[in-house]
Amino acid sequence: MSLPMLDYNAANQIGYSCLQLHLNKETRASSGKSYLNPIPNRKNLHVQADTFVDKVLIDATTKRAYGIEYRDKKNIYKIRASKEVIISTGAIKGKTEDWKQILDTNVLGLCICTREAAKSMKENNIDGHVVHINGIFGHWVSDFPKLSVYGASKFAVTALTDTLRKEFNLKGSKIKVTSVSPGAVQTEVMTNIEDFDAELIKNIPMLESEDVADAILYVIGTAPHILIQELIIRPVGEKL
Repeated sequence: MSLPMLDYNAANQIGYSCLQLHLNKETRASSGKSYLNPIPNRKNLHVQADTFVDKVLIDATTKRAYGIEYRDKKNIYKIRASKEVIISTGAIKGKTEDWKQILDTNVLGLCICTREAAKSMKENNIDGHVVHINGIFGHWVSDFPKLSVYGASKFAVTALTDTLRKEFNLKGSKIKVTSVSPGAVQTEVMTNIEDFDAELIKNIPMLESEDVADAILYVIGTAPHILIQELIIRPVGEKL
């Protein structure tokens, strides 16, 4: 029986493909071994164990995060961030507040925006197009343990896109819904990293924000009878 070679992150999974693993010198390795162990003396890296973040500090005027409050076994500390505050949390020792922020943004916020968009389309008799900005974490279980809840939220986006498509079909609606899942994208989070990190990431293939915009334009530019349910776009050479 002949089966095709395929990408098992795509819609059709009947066939065979090369297994994607996180490897270091042909040996399966954790993210800690691959990325942290080689750079323990880097001046802009500080790893602290037995530490728990209690809250993200938010500026009351700008509504932007500017630091965190954390604690160890003895004291409580507040530190300010010169650039961004990036929340990464696991499913075992993560904070409830962090989980809520991730799920509010990636899942609840998406549901609310989708509901209001669909309502507007129906009221104005428009067969429009709902585009969910997803990511590869919505199709691939990450090796990074602190991104487990973030990854779960992106898997939720993948599921919501398909359930919404089925809901529109049951109602006889011609509204389309698509999940666009980009890989690594060159954004402010990358360009504002200190010089050493910039040196580290400069050889990592990345998409530009314009590439994601072009993908969205391609999706919404299809004929009325064509639905691209899922579009995964990666930079050539991406190893995730």
